[in-house]
Amino acid sequence: GKRLIIPRFYFVGNNDLLEILGIKNVENMGSIQPHLKSLFQGIVRINVFNGHIVSFQSSVGEVVQLSDPVHVTERPEVWFAELVQIHKNSLSELLTKCMNSNSSDKLDTFPSQILDLSEAIAFSSIVE
Repeated sequence: GKRLIIPRFYFVGNNDLLEILGIKNVENMGSIQPHLKSLFQGIVRINVFNGHIVSFQSSVGEVVQLSDPVHVTERPEVWFAELVQIHKNSLSELLTKCMNSNSSDKLDTFPSQILDLSEAIAFSSIVE
């Protein structure tokens, strides 16, 4: 049932899924960290502040702030679905800012995934 609601759960085994679904409060958030690589490509850590997920960290150490914090509730499928959506929104907003930026310090401002994608988009628009 939970895998139908959140398809990313298909990428973890039954025991791992039960562990994730057992996260009922922010104090237990450490138990999701080992599963992040299976659930999100390139994410190895989520950062929590005052009961909210506020950012995530890539495998190369880049920290990306979420556009909106995700409140960790007693229903993991709810906050996880919200995390997936806000994760997408945050990356989309960063891509838009990067594409509209004329700043020379883009390398220090944006994560490498966003820089790569913005360069690919810029190249494609020039070639067309």
